[in-house]
Amino acid sequence: MYRAFRSNPLTKRMSQFNKVVSNQRMAANNHRAPETWLKYVGEKGTGLKESSVLDKQTQLEEALMMGLRLTEGFDYTALLSKIGYENDPLEGTIQTLIQEDYLTYKNGTLAPTYQGRLCLNSVLSYLFKSM
Repeated sequence: MYRAFRSNPLTKRMSQFNKVVSNQRMAANNHRAPETWLKYVGEKGTGLKESSVLDKQTQLEEALMMGLRLTEGFDYTALLSKIGYENDPLEGTIQTLIQEDYLTYKNGTLAPTYQGRLCLNSVLSYLFKSM
């Protein structure tokens, strides 16, 4: 079954589509009905209903929402570089949250403290308002 899937011409078209957008982060909305999705894959090579390029701020917001939910945090420095920020847009805000014991920042890794995890939605809201 795996070979049949890999040799499928629709799969080849989809991988070509992925190569075109692979250098940018995209938001995608697929057709929900399987019949409609399959029809569009057959006709256009993709089941996407719509897609859009995510701007830097949206990418940063999504990464913060997901990364700070992890106890160990995430590589914030690498994220800023990957998104294309030369300077940290949240530097002052993050420093305030570190001083108030909501976040830690060590070796490029941003992580919530125990207190920060307890009120993470408020921490995220504070970060987003400063953007």
